[in-house]
Amino acid sequence: MPRIDLKPAPEKTATRLPPSRPIAVGVVLVVALLLAGAWVTARSYVDLHRMVANELQLRDLGGRLLYLREQLGTSARLAAETGDPQWSTRYHDVRPQLDAALRELVSLAPHASVSASPTWADSAALAATEDRAFAALRQGQRESALALLSDADYLSRQQQYVDGLDALGHAVLEEAQARLAMQRYRVLAVALLGLTLLAALAAAWAWISGLVQQYVNAIHAAESALEQTNRSLESRVRERTAELSTLNQHLRDEMERRSKIELELRQAQKLEAIGRLAAGVAHEINTPVQFVSDSCHFLRDGVTDALAVLQDQRSALDALVDGQRSVDEVSTSLHRSWSAHGIDLLAEQLPQASTMALEGLDRIAHIVRSMKEFSHPGSARTAIDLNRAIGNTLTIARNAYRYVADVHTDLAELPPLSCFPGALNQALLNLIVNAAQAIGEAVAGSQRRGRIDIRTRRDGESVVIEIQDDGVGMTDAVRERIFEPFFTTKAIGQGSGQGLAITRAVIVDQHSGQISVRAAAGGGSVFVVRLPLNATETPQPATA
Repeated sequence: MPRIDLKPAPEKTATRLPPSRPIAVGVVLVVALLLAGAWVTARSYVDLHRMVANELQLRDLGGRLLYLREQLGTSARLAAETGDPQWSTRYHDVRPQLDAALRELVSLAPHASVSASPTWADSAALAATEDRAFAALRQGQRESALALLSDADYLSRQQQYVDGLDALGHAVLEEAQARLAMQRYRVLAVALLGLTLLAALAAAWAWISGLVQQYVNAIHAAESALEQTNRSLESRVRERTAELSTLNQHLRDEMERRSKIELELRQAQKLEAIGRLAAGVAHEINTPVQFVSDSCHFLRDGVTDALAVLQDQRSALDALVDGQRSVDEVSTSLHRSWSAHGIDLLAEQLPQASTMALEGLDRIAHIVRSMKEFSHPGSARTAIDLNRAIGNTLTIARNAYRYVADVHTDLAELPPLSCFPGALNQALLNLIVNAAQAIGEAVAGSQRRGRIDIRTRRDGESVVIEIQDDGVGMTDAVRERIFEPFFTTKAIGQGSGQGLAITRAVIVDQHSGQISVRAAAGGGSVFVVRLPLNATETPQPATA
């Protein structure tokens, strides 16, 4: 059979991979640029917001320092002029607020607060003068307190303090402007860097676009080549479809021829089994027929002799009545006739002969009944007594094992089995004949007799049949192939290799059962058949 090859001729084409790596790098760069721009923008916004907030807070703080300083001076003068203690209390309430405002200023503008050190000194000097004035008031020296608070140095310090706060405000403003200028430079630098990166990205994306375009062009070229190849393949397929059709027709013819051969072989195996069965049954019937024939011949001869004796008796009695012979002569004649025809022996053996004839007829009737039940021509499932079917099969197969083996049965009580009786009996016959043949090979040339054990038992919703022999056994390789069609270990002409294959088909395919074989302890084989009690309906295949 020629080999069909539809592969197109190989073409040398350059394989272009998709530019996934450059695209991934470009995407990463874009994401990095966006993240960097977002971070710089957020940082600038935060710094600017902090700068504006600090500037506003410093301006408010400068006004508050001036206001608190004026409150302290006013409270000290009114306390000295009026002697009212509430002004002293108010002074001491405002004094901590001024100290706190000074500390807050230092924390908000550390650089500006360094240049405002004289202002802090003026504030400290004013506070010291006011402390001396309150000390004089506590001693009742109002004039001294007023003199201290009206002193030119005190008033000069107050003016220096105001000027210092004003200078501090200018310093804070200059520092804020410097920071704002620095922030502008930073934003400008970032903008320039962003523009540079954008230009680089634009160049990178232009390069990537070129790669993508090259990849698209390569795909288009590949599609064109593929289309051309497909057109070529369609033409080649059409050319070779005719070849395949021819080859398929040849294959169908070959399969039909093999099916016919297999059917013929199955028919030959069936005819072989029928011939073997007929020979065995004929041999089985021949013995009781011989018994019946011999007994009937004996009965015929005995009846003839008895009739002769009766005729002699009648003649003697007629002579005695006519007075032709005496009683002694008649008696002597009758004893002579009795002895001549063996009436004493006939009286002893005629009952035995009739009994033997009846037993032979019963044996023949049993064999015929077993054959009728064994053949079971019906094709539908029927509930049967499995143990009785085994007994009928043993009767039919007796001639196959009677000269080489003894059969021992251990049949448990079983419920009715739903099966195809004819097919199942054929499978059992094949297994028993196979066991007898294995024993025949083992005992050939010796006086030893083999043994076949047949056991049945129930296992849940199944029945199990075990057929064990002590024959030649089989190797592992043979055991693996024993159920294959046409496989046989016998010499050519002694077996078709279909018996066990048909048995497996009957058990597994028709009855949804299982069959297996294992080595028996001490030699031989054990075939184990498992059949469901109530299997689903399976149509019985037609047989030739």
